Amino acid sequence: MKKTILIAAMVCFFGLASYAQNGNNPNRQDFQKRTEAMYDSLVLNKEQRAKMTALSDESRKQMMEIRNDGSLSDDQRREKMEALRKDQKTKRDAILTPEQAKKYDEMMQNMRRNRPQPQRNQ
Repeated sequence: MKKTILIAAMVCFFGLASYAQNGNNPNRQDFQKRTEAMYDSLVLNKEQRAKMTALSDESRKQMMEIRNDGSLSDDQRREKMEALRKDQKTKRDAILTPEQAKKYDEMMQNMRRNRPQPQRNQ
């Protein structure tokens, strides 16, 4: 009986580990679907898609490094994040046409407006 429970627990554990390693994270899949839908809406060509994906991956990595840097004060972290966002916008605007860049900015504003606001304790 104990062996059966142990084996079942191991199967569940390794199943979850392989599920996570294979990128089957529903949040990641949703993000990828939203990104593809945005690229479709912007009518990006293959080269633009590749460059935007690379820019997004690079920026995400840099943001995580800034967030995880325990040596930074909150103000320093905020300044670095703002500089990274400005740099990302400059690079993004170099990839997109002016019309695509305008539409991208509008789409991002709509997403921010429609994002649920955090509850504040009163």
